[in-house]
Amino acid sequence: MSSAGASSARENDGLADSDSIRWSTVIGPAGLEKLAEEADRSFLRPRRLEHHLLWLSRTDHGKHSTCGAIAFYREDTLVGYVPLRVRHSKLRLRIGEVTVVHLPFRASQLYGQGIVGEMADAAQIFTAVAEIPLAYDGIMLEEIPTESELWRELKRSKVFLVFRQSLATHYVIDLPSNYANYFQQLSQKTRTNIRRGARELDARLGGWEVRTFTAPEQIPELVQFVESIVTKTFHYHLLRQDLTMSNYQFVHNLTSYARQGWLRGYVLVRGRRAVAYSIGYVVNKNYQYELIGYDPTFAHASPGIVLLAYIIEDLIGAGIVDVLDFGAGEAGYKRLFGNRSYEEGAALICRRTLYASSAATAERVFAQLSALGTRIVRRVGLNIRLKKFLRGKRGPLS
Repeated sequence: MSSAGASSARENDGLADSDSIRWSTVIGPAGLEKLAEEADRSFLRPRRLEHHLLWLSRTDHGKHSTCGAIAFYREDTLVGYVPLRVRHSKLRLRIGEVTVVHLPFRASQLYGQGIVGEMADAAQIFTAVAEIPLAYDGIMLEEIPTESELWRELKRSKVFLVFRQSLATHYVIDLPSNYANYFQQLSQKTRTNIRRGARELDARLGGWEVRTFTAPEQIPELVQFVESIVTKTFHYHLLRQDLTMSNYQFVHNLTSYARQGWLRGYVLVRGRRAVAYSIGYVVNKNYQYELIGYDPTFAHASPGIVLLAYIIEDLIGAGIVDVLDFGAGEAGYKRLFGNRSYEEGAALICRRTLYASSAATAERVFAQLSALGTRIVRRVGLNIRLKKFLRGKRGPLS
């Protein structure tokens, strides 16, 4: 559970517009659970995990996080809500891959369209967020469609200062009813790579299968498979991605997601040997493709691509989702498999206080220096050698 403590609510009675929109702020697990019931009665159906009120109330977000939501009403009817998670994080001031200093920064996070349900005026959303009864320095906007009113309002906002913006392409798969038709729509090269990879895995392993994990009692086995792969990768040694049994929070949350019926994990295995994994979440017919990895010793067989093809076929066959969402970030496989894309933006915006604006300014300056350093490292090829070195290590996370 989040560390929000007792449930509380705060209602804004004075800012009703011509459509009679008002809002109420709910903080804490108990209030979120009640709001989730109200949202269900109002047929508000979130399409991503971070928007689900029960995800906010039942996930272990860490002791330095507080969860809540802003509920929007027309008269007495709930028409939409904005999920909130305020975290005591740190802005990393980096030069290249070296962190010079960490600056404490309490950030609220908003994802996607920002609001579930009826879209309130974007200016209202920012005003409502500014008034939440929590101490925080700014907002981290993630995966916001640049065609949305929320993104356009950034430049007009008088409540927050915009300090960092980045643009990327967001890829999804609109899943058809027939996998064979989808497979034929892929490029010939992609289809060939999938078949070649499957044959090579079969030759090297003497056969393989994909196991699916959805139930709470399956979590220990799933995590053990994932741990056997991730500890061989630079994600573990360099990026500190701890997807192991020793990470109580990770295991607890997967178990919670399985109880809610959200979890759908896949592992490509031969007996007890795991070769590739993917952990995703099903929320109202949307599959979030979240945590992925493969054993680097099988890289030439493209096990991640083989597993992804299997996942797509399985999801189509099961008929439980209509969209596979690849999430933020560029990757070659997303371009190869995705059949729809749109431009998204990420931004760091901060409150108009001396500390928040100074910290955000410093972070932006160092981020530019870091980007320059990364380009230099890639140009001379050091990043490839570093990854090979780290993939060869087997020591514990330090």
